[in-house]
Amino acid sequence: MRSIEIASLPIHDVLHEIAQSFNTTYTKEYGEHLVTLPKAIGTGTIKGISFDGGLGIIQYDCTFFEDTEIQFLVNKVHPLKFIYVRNGNLHHRFANDTTTHIVYQFQNAIVASCDNHGHILSFKKNIKTSIFSLEINRKEFQKKSSFKRDGMNVKMKKLFKDVHAKQSFYYEGEYSLKMADIFKKISDFEGSDFLNMIFMESIAYQTLVRQISQFLDDQRPEKNRTVLRRTEIDGIKKASDYIHTHLATYKSLPDLTN
Repeated sequence: MRSIEIASLPIHDVLHEIAQSFNTTYTKEYGEHLVTLPKAIGTGTIKGISFDGGLGIIQYDCTFFEDTEIQFLVNKVHPLKFIYVRNGNLHHRFANDTTTHIVYQFQNAIVASCDNHGHILSFKKNIKTSIFSLEINRKEFQKKSSFKRDGMNVKMKKLFKDVHAKQSFYYEGEYSLKMADIFKKISDFEGSDFLNMIFMESIAYQTLVRQISQFLDDQRPEKNRTVLRRTEIDGIKKASDYIHTHLATYKSLPDLTN
């Protein structure tokens, strides 16, 4: 297994150190810092972008040729992470723990380490893996006036206010159809550096809103949930494809269960 240690913050320094660890360079394109994997290591990119107010994004779109572990071990409070797996799967563990969490395709995880302990992300070889990670510096983020208003969920407010990382937090769930729409917008967007910065900042906030909304929805009994999940959409699509294919012979809903 290839293992690299990253002891940097903020995001642009993280990308710089990743590039050094892979013995390559990084560039700045459309407002994002971009690392292209060397041919000896794999294919694809890792890129990151930062915004005012403590928000940032790291995107991993890569295939490693051997099992690879990225250890984020800077001796500071680490960002709160909202992680989304678009392709492949991700193995995560806290640096001070041996428990491994596996986040599969179409799942998300909300992750916060305690004290100055970091995160270890593991990528399996020869598997195309696409990870979107919204990174939040809670100390900076809580300065926003909107954060101080009433009405925030108690669990979420406690998590965001834990600026000294007194407690670890791990939550895992699926991402919703609306989250899938957000990722499609990223793939389809074309614009200049300036427009890309504005666009990606809007994506950061959209992601935060959707994920918190889904977290709250996940707290409800299953029958009372209102957010449509990707797995449910897959079932609907299969039913739709079946009806389209068998339109001439389709008679009733019970046919779909046969």
